Amino acid sequence: MDASQVAIRVMAFRDEPCRMLARWLRWAAGQGADVGYAYDVRPLDLAREQVANAHLADWRAGSPRRYLLMIDVDVCPTADSRDALLAADGPLVYLGYCGHQGSRGHVGDGDFGCGASRIDAEALALVPKPWFRFDLEHDVLAACECDHFRRRAASVAIESRMVGIAWHLQTIAIRPAPSASPGIVSAWPVRMYHESPEQGGTP
Repeated sequence: MDASQVAIRVMAFRDEPCRMLARWLRWAAGQGADVGYAYDVRPLDLAREQVANAHLADWRAGSPRRYLLMIDVDVCPTADSRDALLAADGPLVYLGYCGHQGSRGHVGDGDFGCGASRIDAEALALVPKPWFRFDLEHDVLAACECDHFRRRAASVAIESRMVGIAWHLQTIAIRPAPSASPGIVSAWPVRMYHESPEQGGTP
């Protein structure tokens, strides 16, 4: 696939991309992708809906950017998956990533994570609206906007495919380990790298 067909939209709420993502965005722009940001829109499901609506309108108006690549400000492709969202075939592809506090998140074919995903505008046009919604039951979140979109897409025979994995940066709290050995800490809820291991970072 030609990267010049891809519009990357970073889902950020007045936040700057983490250093890992910023480097990846510079690389993707160098490949020909268009990089833009979605600021000042909450909640997240509404932000995704607006970004997708704008992308489809641009495509119908003659934009050469057929594919919408959404990536969250705290997510970054791993080194092994650097090219995946720009190069993989298919109408609906994504990178698997862990959820908040180290939960399972979205992993595997048949699942779908909006936080690092690429959607073909022609496929998007077939999916019934609303595309992205937090599904609530008795005011409690029952399904995220990713699952909502996946089900909508599947209803018109568009299946998602995982084409790589991504880092999901998380805030952690640390404390000295019970042994109080110098330099030894225990972390909760998950370990986080300031830089990815393949880039020489340390936990």
